[in-house]
Amino acid sequence: MISIRSICRFAIASALLACSQTVGADNACDFTLVDGEITEHKFSGFHGSLRVFVPAEPPPEAGYPVIAYYHGWSTGLKPNLRIMRAVTGGKDYLLIGMSYRSRHFYQELDRKSLRKEQAHLDRALEDVAACRSINQDVVFLAGYSQGGYAISMLGEQRIDEVAGLVLLGSGRRLAKMYLPDENQISDWPIFVGVGENDQRHFPIADNSAKLYALLGAEVSMETWPDTDHFQGWAWYQKDPQRGAGLKAWLDNVVARRMRAAVAGSGE
Repeated sequence: MISIRSICRFAIASALLACSQTVGADNACDFTLVDGEITEHKFSGFHGSLRVFVPAEPPPEAGYPVIAYYHGWSTGLKPNLRIMRAVTGGKDYLLIGMSYRSRHFYQELDRKSLRKEQAHLDRALEDVAACRSINQDVVFLAGYSQGGYAISMLGEQRIDEVAGLVLLGSGRRLAKMYLPDENQISDWPIFVGVGENDQRHFPIADNSAKLYALLGAEVSMETWPDTDHFQGWAWYQKDPQRGAGLKAWLDNVVARRMRAAVAGSGE
């Protein structure tokens, strides 16, 4: 399985893709991405596709930071990027609307399926990296409702590799079971957003934020006033200004990781 950190960093120069290390022999770009637009691509898994948004502006030297977004549970839902597109304003971040590998994990969030779901995410990142320059050290996992519970499971398996979690309308899937190691989770950035009238998910989100903070994570929590679970999905989309707090949180995490990378390189 190829981990997030082992994904090759690609840079586009003179219409050629240059790579600092080889992931495999068949890592040519298979997606037709369009800068400034959301494109849909065939991909393995339950939904059979994923969506990718590439900002119109060129990537920074280190590559675009990435947000992989997992949607909630509903019969008709498919990979989408509406929430994160609204939050980022279509700038700075390459967005991936993830598919789930299997119907079973999508519906049940079974821990036994985690390894295969992780490999599924790895492949999506690898395929996108073959087409655009991405920063392998700054990959966020985000999700709403079922998607949030899913990323809590996926992210906790890779705390050292995931820049941070964005849990929206959700919380930690496993309550107080299978707790991550406090030495690993210390200072890990986690953003929790939930509607104050979300009777089912607000208590879970609130308890999860407190638990993560107790374990040592760096937790930010945002409560959406007069909003229930179904309204929460559209919270950021209805008013671009509502996403300012989450966007600032994302930018801050990116800046800190970039400073840490420079300090670590000795430059």
